[in-house]
This record gives sequence, structure tokens and C-alpha cells, in this order.
Amino acid sequence: MKSLAELLRMALFRALSLALALALWPCVAQANWQDGRVPARNGPWTVGANTTRLSLFGRSAVGLGDRTEISTLLPVDLVLFPNLAIKHRFIEDPHFAAAYKLGLGFGLLPLAGATVLPTPFPFVGGGVGLAAGSVQSAGVQLAWRPGRLCLTGRGGLFAAEGVIMGVGGGASVGAVVPVGFATGQAVGGWSAGTEATVTLGPRNAAYLSGDVYHLLGLPNGMIVASAAWMHAWRHTHLVLGLYSLIDLPDAQMLHSALPVSPMANLYWTFGKGQRSAG
Repeated sequence: MKSLAELLRMALFRALSLALALALWPCVAQANWQDGRVPARNGPWTVGANTTRLSLFGRSAVGLGDRTEISTLLPVDLVLFPNLAIKHRFIEDPHFAAAYKLGLGFGLLPLAGATVLPTPFPFVGGGVGLAAGSVQSAGVQLAWRPGRLCLTGRGGLFAAEGVIMGVGGGASVGAVVPVGFATGQAVGGWSAGTEATVTLGPRNAAYLSGDVYHLLGLPNGMIVASAAWMHAWRHTHLVLGLYSLIDLPDAQMLHSALPVSPMANLYWTFGKGQRSAG
């Protein structure tokens, strides 16, 4: 029987092999960023009909038509929190576009624990339960494209709910005590942001982005700022840049967060369309 370390090494080797195979897989997708549409990471552009994007850390997506896509965050799916979003571009002309985006996520995580307290009369306690959570979001994205420069504005609302429920108990000398428990919390908030993107030819682009997130009724909120360079090969795309998480003036969410941190992503696009960003 293989040890846990051996199983982890095998899983890592298979993941790296899959990434290499995808990077070398021949396909018909071609980068064409000359019109400024592709690099808007969170703008109204979609992957296009008959096109699939597979992203390591960003949103993976499938095009349902020239203006509609469904997407998911695969790393979040892998931690037992399935999520899905649909984006539809309802306005598009040579210089202006608008889209709406609706998202939903839900997950369950089993919990179990036990303890022994070294009291004069030894006490043993434990319990099992479930942690459940859900997230909903809705937003609008607008873009103005006067050539190779693309200016994007976006805004939206979001809500999240979480609950922990289960059964447990404790036992000591001459006594057994069963216990049931449940607790939950719900929060809502809004977000707004802007982004400037410039294409540097059909295979290179750069962007500067900033978003504000605020929780309603709580002194919590932050600014997420990022800047990155993007390069496209035949179907493999690389994103390298920097990001920063900044507390709002009256909020204390981050405390010890690094002022600036590096970021990177790889994604692959398969199919006919090439209007996406990582």
C-alpha cells in the first residue's frame, strides 16, 4: 500500500503532465488582440461560440454563443464549493459594449472532532456535523473601446450565507450528555471597479485594474488593485503581474497583508473564438 507522500507525488506528477499536454496540444484557436477586446479580464467580452477556456487560477469558461458564456473557478470547485456564473453581452457596437453577469456557489464540508480533558474525572467529548455555505452575485460590466485602448467600468451586488450544524456529546464518570448545535451568519455587500487595457499587438497586452468591495452594515471593506502583462501563444496564455489588497479607511480586514505581491496565471483556449482573458 502506497504512503500518503507517494500518493501526493503521483497526483502532482499527473497534474504537471496534464498541464504540459494541454500546453502542447494542437488546436485552431489563434490570439487576435488587435481590437482591444480580449484583455479585459472582468469586462463584457466572452470566449465566443464553440470555444473553451481552461484556467489554472482564473475562471474557466465555455461559450454558449457569440455573446454568452458560462464559467467556473476550478480551484474553488476542488475544495468542495461548486460555483457557476453566466455572462451575456446584450449591447455591442464598434466602440461600446455592455454585459450582465450572474453567479452562484454552494458547498458542504463534513466536520468531526473529539477531545479528552484531563480533569480529576476524565471527560471525553466529540461531535460530527456539516458546514454549509452559499454565495450569490449579480453585476453589470460596461466597456468603451476607442481603438487599442479599452476602458471598463463594473459594479455589482453580492451576498453570502454560512451555517454550521451537527450533533455531539460528552461523557464522564456516570454521565452522558448529548448535544445538538447550529449557528449561521449572512452578509451582503457591493463592489465597483474600473480597468484600463491596452493591446500591444495581436499577442501582447497590459492592464491596470482596481475594485472596491464593501460589506453592508459592517466596518469591513477593501480595495483590490492589480497590474499585469499578458502574452498569447497559439493557444497558451501567460499572465504576469502584481496585486495589492488595501483596507478601506475605516476597515480593518487585512492588517498584515503584504502591500504588493506577485501574481501569475496560465490558461488555454480551444476552439474558434479568442475573446477572453484570464
